[in-house]
Amino acid sequence: MAVTHKHHPHAMHHIRQSVHQDGRNKNNKRIWAGAAIILLLLAGYAQLKYAFLAQLALVDTNPPSFSYSQTDPVALTDRARQEHLINGDLVKARYFYDRALDYCVLYVPAWLGLAELFNDRGEKNRAVAALEFVEKISRGNGNLAWSRAILANELGRDDILTANLVWLMKNQPGKRMAAISLADLRWQDPLVLLRKFGDTFSPELLNYYIRVKELPKTRIVWQQLEQAGLNNRKNSLRYINYLLAHGKITAAAKTWARNFRDGDALLYNGHFKKPLIGSGFGWRISRRRGVAWHNPADKSGLRLTFDGSKNVSFRLAQIVPLPPGSYVFRGRAETDSLSTNQRPFWMVRGFKCKGLIVRGAMFAANRSRSDFSLRFTVPESCQAVWIALQRNHSYDFDNKISGTIVLDDLTVTGVAVKRVTMMHP
Repeated sequence: MAVTHKHHPHAMHHIRQSVHQDGRNKNNKRIWAGAAIILLLLAGYAQLKYAFLAQLALVDTNPPSFSYSQTDPVALTDRARQEHLINGDLVKARYFYDRALDYCVLYVPAWLGLAELFNDRGEKNRAVAALEFVEKISRGNGNLAWSRAILANELGRDDILTANLVWLMKNQPGKRMAAISLADLRWQDPLVLLRKFGDTFSPELLNYYIRVKELPKTRIVWQQLEQAGLNNRKNSLRYINYLLAHGKITAAAKTWARNFRDGDALLYNGHFKKPLIGSGFGWRISRRRGVAWHNPADKSGLRLTFDGSKNVSFRLAQIVPLPPGSYVFRGRAETDSLSTNQRPFWMVRGFKCKGLIVRGAMFAANRSRSDFSLRFTVPESCQAVWIALQRNHSYDFDNKISGTIVLDDLTVTGVAVKRVTMMHP
């Protein structure tokens, strides 16, 4: 007997809904699966494309028309600069700068390049307008300060030039010499540079003019530096050594006297109670292996020790500014076991002049603490002398010097010249 099943109308409706729902779910799954496949294909294509472009970049400097360089403002600006500065094609350069700004209207390097392009084409007003726009939108970008300064100098915009050079001086120490060089090229007056940069940077200005050997400008900056109270030891020695190198002995001596001189003493630091300066009118000592020196902590004097390991040429010397006349160099010395046929001796000779060479005797190998003196006369042609303790190279077989010498109480004094009056009958 057949059994028949009767389906309730509502039940059939639910079944149809379930079927339709299952169908929609299956369709959604198919759509998502298709989308995932498409994304994977796109990612694979992009990776293949950029891998191909990267490989192509290694062998071809001209990017293909479909590469990102046609839409990237950095690449477009680089291409524009190549056309402008290397190929000299200003039309193409303008095209690529415009393309770069189409994709990024605030890309500053493109605006800078466009300003340079306008300037080279003689369109100064447009160049200035572009520079002003760059200055407005990139004022806080210090990386572009130098480029803005260069362009401002070319376009005669002193306000923009000054602002960027001052920023460089304050924030990029490595650019200070370049900034000063550009400022000096523009204004050529050290007083103008001092006003723009301020007294704080007068030591940098001094160093710059010393390096470029601008003696008149160096003197102007030094005067301002002294007035500002910035004449410390480092700055003073730098200026004094510069003057000495250029034979300006009187000016160097006056600067030394204001900053270093020991009262009325003609010889500086004759008791060696102060450190050896190594320049100016201070003691200079040869830094040689085989020789050591130190100042005893409890008393004055300088102890030199030769350790016997080297055949050393040695010099302890000082430039002494002296007017023409007769003088005596005096001091006290003590030696102990000085070896070889070449032992230290004192010598006085002219500094940057001829006509004066006086050599004393070599110190004895062993000598108790006692006085020594050396007379000399400064000729009219000299403004200063070298006073030096010297040890020359020995050519004996036994030539490696050893022993010690202690120096103290070194002075230079003038000798009054007795004038003889002739009696006439």
